[in-house]
Amino acid sequence: MSWPRAGRWRRYCGADSNPDAIKKNDIDNPERRRTGWRQAINISHNFMTRSRLIVTLSVLLLTVNTQAQTSLKSVDSFAISIGFPDSITIAQITYCLTNKFNDPILKTRAIFAWVANNIAYDCPAYHAESKRKGKPEDVFRLKKAVCEGYANLFMEMCSYAKIQCLVVDGFARTTNIDIGETLNEPNHSWNAVRLNNEWRLIDVTWASGFTDKKVKIFTPSYSDIFFFPDPDYFILSHYPKLSAWKLSRSNLSLKEFFDSPVVLPEYLLFDIKLVSPEKGLIKIKYNQPFTLSFVAKNIENIRSVTVIIGEGKRETIIKPAIDVSGNTISAQLKGDKPGKQPLIVYINQHAVLEYDIEVL
Repeated sequence: MSWPRAGRWRRYCGADSNPDAIKKNDIDNPERRRTGWRQAINISHNFMTRSRLIVTLSVLLLTVNTQAQTSLKSVDSFAISIGFPDSITIAQITYCLTNKFNDPILKTRAIFAWVANNIAYDCPAYHAESKRKGKPEDVFRLKKAVCEGYANLFMEMCSYAKIQCLVVDGFARTTNIDIGETLNEPNHSWNAVRLNNEWRLIDVTWASGFTDKKVKIFTPSYSDIFFFPDPDYFILSHYPKLSAWKLSRSNLSLKEFFDSPVVLPEYLLFDIKLVSPEKGLIKIKYNQPFTLSFVAKNIENIRSVTVIIGEGKRETIIKPAIDVSGNTISAQLKGDKPGKQPLIVYINQHAVLEYDIEVL
């Protein structure tokens, strides 16, 4: 179904829209695009009539009631249902995503869900800087990006929705290879948004899915774990270059960040605090025991703990005996294979921590 008329645009994006209010300069002026406080954009009648938006009947049905469903999950469903219509601009898709919501949190969530579900991670560009396209319009056109592109497009869309948003550059780790490897320049970008006079953190890149360890294959898998995460947890996997963007009470230094175990995304599913081992590299003698322990606020949510040491033919799956004392869960482990190998901790079959274990 095509969308050439203003009447249809209003039926889709909201009956109170005013397409004559837009000024083309508001879209084309780069200074206006970068402010983070851009004035509300309404799409002009003339421009709109030139657009042909391909949508399905299910999208139309979803938009009949514009106020009834306002939970985050329903916002996700709405944003995902829109898809990526042909012949649409960043301003237009943002308007369609956010116009039905009054709450800026819901506007932000709609943009978050849409970007995470419609932009793929660009694995070839990860390995070749010359292939990276970071400008919002390039990301939107190509429908793929690395972290900088995700963050820039998210900021651009927030600015159209009058949501103050910034890109935060910093450091992130995803595998045991990164343990102890201090970087001089940031290797990741995410966003901070200001809502109700409070800054919140967002990583739309990690929300979009995951790659294999060699970053050759991207698997789309939407997750809202990194939508407004607790800064005290977020700092364990995302360390900003400018300390002001920690937004956390943590005193963790950059060196401590790189020396610590890799905190995987699903760590945030559980309200836990690691006790030991504190260092990401576990150095022990052959058959020497060591203790894995953490504090769980809701101990009843921890149904199982599994540890996998090694990979490939050297992989060993361990289901250790668990000791529970108050809110502390402990397990005794030992290294019985000489050499250096990855060690991954699973809670309820979710990978939460990754170490290097070196058995001397």
